[in-house]
Amino acid sequence: MAIFENITLVWFLAGVLFLFLEAVTPGFFLIFFGLGAWAVAAVTFFAPLPAGLQWILFMAVSVASLLALRKRLKLLFEGRLAKDDNIEDPIFSGQYIGREVVVLKEDSGAGAATDFNTALPQYAQGLYTASVLVNAETDDDDSGDMTVYLFVAENPAALPEFVDLHERKSGADIPFPGSGAVVTEKLADRLKLQAGDSFRVNRVNEEAVSLTVGGVAENYIFNYIYITPDEYRRLFGEAPGYDTVLLNLDDAWRGRADEVMAGLLSEEPVAAVMDIPTMREEFDDMFESLNAVVGLIIGAAGLLAFVVLYNLTNINITERTREIATLKVLGFYTGETAAYIYRENLLLTLIGIAFGLVLGVFLHDFVIITAEVDEVAARADIICCLDFNNPSRLEGLTAAIEANTHAKKLLIDHHLAPPEEYFDLSFSYPGASSTSYIVYKLISRFAGAHTIDRDMGTALYVGMMTDTGNFSFSFLTPDLFRVVAALVEKGIDIPYINYKVYNSYTEGRVRLLGYALGPKLDVFERGQAACMSLTEKELRRFHFKQGDSEGFVNYPLSIETVKMSALLLQNHKFIRISLRSRGDVDVTAFARRYFDGGGHKNAAGGKSTDTMEETVERYKRAVAEYFREEGING
Repeated sequence: MAIFENITLVWFLAGVLFLFLEAVTPGFFLIFFGLGAWAVAAVTFFAPLPAGLQWILFMAVSVASLLALRKRLKLLFEGRLAKDDNIEDPIFSGQYIGREVVVLKEDSGAGAATDFNTALPQYAQGLYTASVLVNAETDDDDSGDMTVYLFVAENPAALPEFVDLHERKSGADIPFPGSGAVVTEKLADRLKLQAGDSFRVNRVNEEAVSLTVGGVAENYIFNYIYITPDEYRRLFGEAPGYDTVLLNLDDAWRGRADEVMAGLLSEEPVAAVMDIPTMREEFDDMFESLNAVVGLIIGAAGLLAFVVLYNLTNINITERTREIATLKVLGFYTGETAAYIYRENLLLTLIGIAFGLVLGVFLHDFVIITAEVDEVAARADIICCLDFNNPSRLEGLTAAIEANTHAKKLLIDHHLAPPEEYFDLSFSYPGASSTSYIVYKLISRFAGAHTIDRDMGTALYVGMMTDTGNFSFSFLTPDLFRVVAALVEKGIDIPYINYKVYNSYTEGRVRLLGYALGPKLDVFERGQAACMSLTEKELRRFHFKQGDSEGFVNYPLSIETVKMSALLLQNHKFIRISLRSRGDVDVTAFARRYFDGGGHKNAAGGKSTDTMEETVERYKRAVAEYFREEGING
């Protein structure tokens, strides 16, 4: 056949065949032979080669590409790259090697934990761990901060047997314990950290302490800092409270997951058990639909390429009919004539394949790094949304929650105008003083008020107290105080709660308040409006952490003439705007109109993606316009 007389086309089709075989039988590395075949096709396209040299070139390029990518092959053999073109395996990189994760009850106590430890050997030896939520930051003004888990293993030397810590690019294992804390990759990218750098962490309402980076580990579910118990005691002056057990099951139990989980749950201290293989299967199910979409896109792209090449070939033949006839008359062979037609198409195709293969590696890495999945949101059967009514307020969690299409979404909120179509069940009451008040009513209605204990009552009271400005805002109904009285009967300690919420601040927070009320306070519009703006650089100057600015926006309202107050806080993504007012000044309407926000009549919020200077000017213009239209005069 004429097609086999064109040796370039033969090698090119051979490369396509190898690529197809690699796609249907992954793991045999036939793609490297495809690269070798395409290399020969590219060379013979420009100059003829003897058959022997063609085979030598084919083997040389195949082996060279195999050696060049040997590191990625090593990762693939170790299970650290995706199998069958899925991405669920990399998502679990840096996660648990073991079979089960056992969560202990908070009130289990040392004795109960000891009894549980004696029950472990029938399954396997376990590793006690602690996870503490902290805020991590550096002195870099552009790096921002991040909420992460501080992960502590009771026996640090045993951690590599339970948790896979390795670098993403090289695949090298990270020694633990080593010469510092091991941080996960997303945290290192956000804070611009590498081995040897220092950064700070702090627990809620505590001063920041310093850590040194000993290594950066690949990880895609949550963000962790791995340290030793000794380091934890040095940082916080106390021993960690171990609340989780990682298990590596013996071979005899590996195929009996349901039986193991039932046995573990029967132990008194155990609150929950997570089966890692089951979690992997759930991720497999999640990505089945994604694989179908990817396959459809690949098929459509291939079809489009075929149509384009077919049309280009037809145009070539149509426009060069006389030239082709002349070549045949002059005695050109069929293969030479075909090369005259296919040369441009083959060259463009080879260039496209080369770019696609190279860029595909980077695209794969980009997708794996950026398309991280929030494991809790992705696997949840019910997603409870409390004290917000707009999904955009979730920021980083929005995509993960919206991707979970099987979960039922429950809303409990007291803000205005919730998007009812987004939630499957809504308990929305804008007339309530707080969401905690609604939660109390729901518990009382469906489970009975007797089920609320002192700890639950403390949490509910904190919500009611803070959302009403220590019972100074609107909607202070008689029933609210009856609920508070019922919580007092449960034994809540109001003086202690007030002390912890309002009188246990850090020095940095108090100095930040003074700075905000001093040089950063701007009163304008004939003394009727106030604004405080704090840039990210200014916040770092006072070692700001999440929650430090709580209540700042209320202070300007203590000025007799001020009717609206705003606090503008800058982070690395946008400027968060908090609004407060008194009387008939409706900041909800103001926020919705000017800053894509919402909330209550006298307490609302919004955001801006402009610079701080532009946002401040925009706020002042909006206030002037809004006051003028609403007839608000001094």
